[in-house]
Amino acid sequence: MGNPSGQNRSSPLGAPAGVLSDARPEPVTVFAASSLTPGCGSWLARRALRPRRPSRAATSALLAGQADIAIVGLTMADELPAAAAIHPLTRYPIHLLCRADHALANAKRITVKQITRYPLVLSSEDTSDRAQVDLTFARAGVLDRLNVAISATRLPLITGYVALGFGVALLAPGMASPQKAKRGQMPIVWRDVSNLFGYEDRVLLQRKGRFELPHVKAFRELVEAAYREGAPALRGMTPSAAEK
Repeated sequence: MGNPSGQNRSSPLGAPAGVLSDARPEPVTVFAASSLTPGCGSWLARRALRPRRPSRAATSALLAGQADIAIVGLTMADELPAAAAIHPLTRYPIHLLCRADHALANAKRITVKQITRYPLVLSSEDTSDRAQVDLTFARAGVLDRLNVAISATRLPLITGYVALGFGVALLAPGMASPQKAKRGQMPIVWRDVSNLFGYEDRVLLQRKGRFELPHVKAFRELVEAAYREGAPALRGMTPSAAEK
């Protein structure tokens, strides 16, 4: 974000798809219309709205100087980058998603080894929640037994594959919640399995030792407020109010 002119920079914001555009759009909406720094609104619309990198790629972009802010997921499987300042945002439990007619939908007790009996629909390998899921299976000594039917990066795709019967999913769905099944479609059951697979921590990263320009600070604070308060305070906020 340190160069609003847009020259010699690829993307000031790195984040997985849906982190802001789906889960928390309020900071983008408010900041894009603001006058915190001349040209920042048009700059954000032109260059910052590219949050399509999985967490690991977004972190790499930040450390390589290709982004000034990265909003990513961190799990027990991730090493915290020493060169990055970390601002915690929220924590999401990992869930198991399966069709309502699946054996795991109403099982009184679920174990890691039990899950390996079924085909899996998982996030792509470069995502943080997938790393956490793989780490859990590895610690249980069953990683080589997995039958990964298909992988995808977006929750709607994953739930679609589950609904079609490809398998059961393991992921951190973030702020999403179960959707009502369409007519003729089998409902999807969401079960919190954080007691087995843990959590994904959503954090905002910045490089250490770098001066934080006013519009970078403003955007960071908008993001932090959105996650801290669930975004209701931002929904009715005008750009001028956001600048105070």
